[in-house]
Amino acid sequence: MLFALAAILPQSAPAPAFGASAYSVEGKPERVIDFGDGSDGAFADGTSAPGFGGAAPNFTLNTDVQAEFQFSSFTLSAGNTITVTGTAPAVIRVNGATVIDGTIDLSGAAGVNGTNTGAVIAGGAGGPGGGDGGDSGLDFSEGLTAPEDGQAFGNAAGGTAGANAPQGFQGGGGGGCNGPGAGNPTQGGGAAGACTLTRAEIADLFEEDFFGGGGGAGGTANTDNPGTAGDPEPGSGGGGGGAIRIASLGDLSLTGQIIVSGGDGGDLSGLLVALTDAGAAGGGGAGGSIWLQTAGTLTGGAGTVIVAGGAAGTDLDALFSPNYHGGAGSQGVVRIDAKNNSSSIAADLEYGVDQLTDFFLEGGLWCSTARVVAGDDKNGVPPSPTGGLATLFLIFGSALLLRIRYGRA
Repeated sequence: MLFALAAILPQSAPAPAFGASAYSVEGKPERVIDFGDGSDGAFADGTSAPGFGGAAPNFTLNTDVQAEFQFSSFTLSAGNTITVTGTAPAVIRVNGATVIDGTIDLSGAAGVNGTNTGAVIAGGAGGPGGGDGGDSGLDFSEGLTAPEDGQAFGNAAGGTAGANAPQGFQGGGGGGCNGPGAGNPTQGGGAAGACTLTRAEIADLFEEDFFGGGGGAGGTANTDNPGTAGDPEPGSGGGGGGAIRIASLGDLSLTGQIIVSGGDGGDLSGLLVALTDAGAAGGGGAGGSIWLQTAGTLTGGAGTVIVAGGAAGTDLDALFSPNYHGGAGSQGVVRIDAKNNSSSIAADLEYGVDQLTDFFLEGGLWCSTARVVAGDDKNGVPPSPTGGLATLFLIFGSALLLRIRYGRA
């Protein structure tokens, strides 16, 4: 999980009426922030803009219809949810204030558990901008089809599917990644997605490469046990979490939540699977990407952004459970570009987390006034690249501004 803070400069420039060419990340002209021209009107718990549908409390957005919006203001009230689907990352530009008290969900879909269908099991769909999970393999008695790798986009990599193998040696699908930390299967199977860039590096490249998490791979099947056509197929891979960018010219208030979690890998649920021609479980999809930008002030306190990786699919047969698990998806990436009008707090940055977690704070006013503290919603366990209930807290002075969770609740 990355948390990045970048100054918006120049901070003394007046806000333009439309667009925001006066604002750029780190003052670099090639990183100008576009807040849009407001041509889609106000989003006030609903809009007639293309791609949006539904009604309170359940709205939908399909980014394959339209992926980028230019609202004059944006308000999503508590109790309302926007579920985002499609293949393209969602980009919401707001030429005014933004208030998110409800929920915006771009999570990847879970892989499907092994079933007695006699057919390949499709992987979970990626969230918008995230990779799809890989399809499962198909066993000897039903055609011997190879499992699929998880889908990759940009700097995010899908988990690798292993080769189908003889009885007792099948392996789960590897977890997808969005930065380091995806999990490998416990036996055989494919490798975890190999993301070579740190989350700091991934976030710093968002202007040119903005995608969600990689999908988990499908589980492998048995090559040599005739079995029966009624034995369960392997589990499929979970979809990677999607990607969303919200650029607000005015203040950005987040007391609700934005979710880009990866989908869990599909389980293997056959009885005594090692004695049948069943295969292995799927890998989890990686958490997606959240990019928040404001020329105003970030406020909230109770707000949460969730970039959890999908859990590894498991073998639910307790007798042989260590053998056929998949790999977990990695955490996702969070970047925040913001300024604050107060500079009275001395520099204070704390992060007591493990070394596999990357932090990146670009220079600027927020670097000298904001601090990040590691914690946990329930038991104080430090953040882990493959799960846990870890939460980071962004604090400005004594005020809690945002919670960043990258473990499952």
